[in-house]
Amino acid sequence: MWQDKSDKVVRGVSTPPFKLDLADEGDDSLERKRFGGAKRNIAKTATYAVMHFCVAIAVAFLLTGDVWIALSIGLIEPVVQTIAYALHEYSWSRKSRASQGAPRDRSAA
Repeated sequence: MWQDKSDKVVRGVSTPPFKLDLADEGDDSLERKRFGGAKRNIAKTATYAVMHFCVAIAVAFLLTGDVWIALSIGLIEPVVQTIAYALHEYSWSRKSRASQGAPRDRSAA
């Protein structure tokens, strides 16, 4: 049981005893939170990319035993994977639009 700002008791809710109210903190705080989240996402993406390269190189080295081949595969595979992901997302978005009855874009064909 907790109380919200209007002092009403809220029962059966597993929400912590505080309420996020961005209006109380001002626009500057909201701006920091927005860009702080973007910086965190960029950092997470960069560290994931480094991890992906390392795993790809390690697996290629374990399979081939050759450092140069492993480095080549490890650097090429993430690029190919990124292109494959973009194509996969594109095909799913087309399928989603088609199922919603949206007209197809015939200019790309």
